[in-house]
Amino acid sequence: MIELLLILLVVYIVSKYVLPHLLPWLLRRWVMKQFGGAAFGRQNQTRSQQQQQRRQSSRAKKKKIDPTVGEYVEFTETTVERSHSDSTPIEPEQQVSDIDWTDLPRR
Repeated sequence: MIELLLILLVVYIVSKYVLPHLLPWLLRRWVMKQFGGAAFGRQNQTRSQQQQQRRQSSRAKKKKIDPTVGEYVEFTETTVERSHSDSTPIEPEQQVSDIDWTDLPRR
């Protein structure tokens, strides 16, 4: 009876603490073996090489255009004065609907 309890305890500990860390590693290893690492997007690279590439790519992101290059454009608002002789009323444009929604029948 004690042996059964010890076996159950060992199985519980292994399934609770060891398998969650071991299964992703085993699965990654199996995929690398089956597909040559193409499923992960990087072939034949160690984890440290991948981390080093990530660090270099994050450092390399700089602005492509120098902030001192360019011209400052000053905008001014203008008002349009209408004469009283031009009494044509201004009508607002109607809203344009560019799509009509249609539900597809369920199968």
